[in-house]
Amino acid sequence: MQGFCNAGFKIVSDEAERIAKVVDLMVEKFIQRNLISAPIRESISKSFNYVASSGEGKESLDLAQFHALLEYLGVAVSAADEKLTFMFLGGKNKGRVEYRTFHNYFAFLIREDSIKIRDSHEAEVAFQTAKAAGPLSRDPDAAPVDLMRRIKAHMLKYHPRGLSVVFNTLHSLNRVSDEVSKRDFGWGLRICGLKLGTAESAYLEKYFASSKLVAGEVGVDKKAFLDYLRASISEAKLGISSAPSIDMSGYEARKTTIAAAVGRVLAANAGIDVEGDGKYLAASFVKGNYSVRGHADKKTDEVGGDY
Repeated sequence: MQGFCNAGFKIVSDEAERIAKVVDLMVEKFIQRNLISAPIRESISKSFNYVASSGEGKESLDLAQFHALLEYLGVAVSAADEKLTFMFLGGKNKGRVEYRTFHNYFAFLIREDSIKIRDSHEAEVAFQTAKAAGPLSRDPDAAPVDLMRRIKAHMLKYHPRGLSVVFNTLHSLNRVSDEVSKRDFGWGLRICGLKLGTAESAYLEKYFASSKLVAGEVGVDKKAFLDYLRASISEAKLGISSAPSIDMSGYEARKTTIAAAVGRVLAANAGIDVEGDGKYLAASFVKGNYSVRGHADKKTDEVGGDY
């Protein structure tokens, strides 16, 4: 099998490794151009448009144009590895590599390459997973799996109330329906300590767009956002589809645990007005003494005391 020679002069026959080496070479060339003359965005778009302008579709590349792109960048690989990489970058989907996903993918790799050492093993695994998934995982129309994972990890690591502060804040913005305005949605996330970039905010607003107008414009469906955030999210299939499968069983189990704790508080305090504010008061007590994040696998009578 024709392969890609590494520094040790061994033949790399695994297709994923061969593709990764070509991608790494392309990233290296884009970074070199970025250091010499142009910012990342311009470096990628200039190279892409240089070869795309010679063909019919300026927003995508066929295999011949992709070959021209590699020549333009100075990336010399075998014809077999060139075709493998072309298919990986989108060719197997529609027979062409589209600019939008191509740009987002390489901009992501270049940005992450500048970090070198990530702050945790989980972060490194997430990066390598996204890299192996390919450009379709960076499609602006795809599910925001990576971004939502990072939001969830950040809140659980840095906020004492974990995810609950996000739920409480967004629910407080509109207690009668699921829609909130884009402005309120962004404000709510900032209050929770999430400093998202403009592109990241727009990504979430677009994906979780509400079906109803809020203040005359399309709003954000906070219920859909929170359901996604509370669930265990996993990739259905890397590379071809970035549509997540959402497992709510963990959330339902935690919800049952909390409901049982509230029930014990009510049973132990006969004077509480169950029909009035009783459940709210009991829930507030549980909230102050029980952390789903810290005690997700324990029974409620094992934590927090007498409830």
